[in-house]
Amino acid sequence: MTRLYRQVAAQIATLIDTGEYNTEDRLPAERHLSARLSVSRPTIREAIIALELSGLVDVRAGSGVYVINAPAARAISINMIDNAGASPLDVINARLDIECAIVGDAARNATQSQLDEIGATVARMERATQRNAFEAADHDFHVSIAEATGNSVLGPIVETLWTEMSSPIFMRMGRINGLVRENEPWAIQEHHDIHAALTARDANAAEAAMRVHLHHVRDFLQHDWKDVDGARQCLDAAE
Repeated sequence: MTRLYRQVAAQIATLIDTGEYNTEDRLPAERHLSARLSVSRPTIREAIIALELSGLVDVRAGSGVYVINAPAARAISINMIDNAGASPLDVINARLDIECAIVGDAARNATQSQLDEIGATVARMERATQRNAFEAADHDFHVSIAEATGNSVLGPIVETLWTEMSSPIFMRMGRINGLVRENEPWAIQEHHDIHAALTARDANAAEAAMRVHLHHVRDFLQHDWKDVDGARQCLDAAE
């Protein structure tokens, strides 16, 4: 099934190709594109990121989205942006559905060794001074919880979701919205809260803490670009 943001990206490319928007033109605000194309604002945002990855537009934090290569619009097709990855919001919503459902099993079934391993990943997050090290510890935290459920199927499922989080569109959107940074105090505290609930064998508290955390991640992905301070500087530093 064709991902919706890819269809929308192709529609926006067609608007550029037909001359409605030219090189250096600023695209309308996402609320206007959302109304015109009858899709949600997050889908517009994902489509814009896909077009930026294709070299057609540039997202300028605090300013807007600008066409930088109008002649390239004719070559843009759904197939060309197929490798951008799954919808970031679809990925986070899948994580909410799956990880919130299974963390209670981890609270009930984890061995002490597994709980210690999960705690060690939080300590690695606290020590991390580079984004890659923080992301690796974050990944290990969530996969270790899935493995601690005692169900051998769940670890690979969570691993697959994390693979999608390494896609070009997810990484780009995360950086623009200020999600991808190392040693974020809120992220570390939320992981501590999840680990504390697991250690207490409190399945309900573990699920609640996981839900708070993943809702926080989703909120970051849904930030309006104009509200993200220093997003361009963050992007430049990350690349």
